[in-house]
Amino acid sequence: MSINSQNKKQNQLTPEYLAKKDGYEKAFQDLEKFCMFIGYPRSGHSLVGSLLDAHPNMIIAHELNVLHYIKQEYKQAEIYHLLLNNSQNYAKESRIQNDYTYDVPNQWQGKFETLKVIGDKKGGGTSRELMANFSLLSTLQQTISQPIYFIHVIRNPYDNISTIFIRDSKRLSIDLDGCIELYFARCNTVNKVREKIGDNKFFHLRHEWMLGNPEVALRELCNFLGQQAEPDYLKDCVSILYKSPQGTRAKVQWNTKAIDLVKKEIERFDFLKGYSYRNT
Repeated sequence: MSINSQNKKQNQLTPEYLAKKDGYEKAFQDLEKFCMFIGYPRSGHSLVGSLLDAHPNMIIAHELNVLHYIKQEYKQAEIYHLLLNNSQNYAKESRIQNDYTYDVPNQWQGKFETLKVIGDKKGGGTSRELMANFSLLSTLQQTISQPIYFIHVIRNPYDNISTIFIRDSKRLSIDLDGCIELYFARCNTVNKVREKIGDNKFFHLRHEWMLGNPEVALRELCNFLGQQAEPDYLKDCVSILYKSPQGTRAKVQWNTKAIDLVKKEIERFDFLKGYSYRNT
């Protein structure tokens, strides 16, 4: 570990933080699964992570970026404490992001009853880290003793790419073609992770399907992580959802060349099958 990494780690694990974490040592003894998100920025991961964090048996941090700490050689227990601390802090802020609140009323965000699943919502960031260094996946598997499950949230690529263009293109200094390239580079990384992890530990969740069938989608997602979705939990989660997806492609000027390029790329990935510029 470099000197800079050591300093960063020491700054994270302050005496105050260590004193707080000691009260949670027994909390992690019932853990069964470790949950990671993978995919693209602006795809709906924040919503799904918040819904899972509301479950009484799950803690899902908001964009801790676990692979960043894996690179710094953090141990499993340290990562678990950082995840829990992140979830608690985000819950105190009412999980507000981009003027939208992801706070699920009456449920368990930032706390738990019996902790069975812990993880991190950092879909686009996870893909970015693995694109730069795919061996981090093996290091993650060596660091975490629980089986690792991946959630892949998907939006219509035209909407997802449009949102990236609207919100991130200036910061990234890329045009629409650059946003298209960024998106499908992450698709390639998703496939690589899927091949290494196995389909039984990989859940593809279509954002549009979840909004149209929220209780079914949440039951299946919880079942994937080995947990039950009780009626009150489902009802409270559904109460914060949009009724339909936001068609952001209409806010961007798509030319025929760009539309056709995305159409061609969609055909390369089975998890994007059925999406088009015309449909939702």
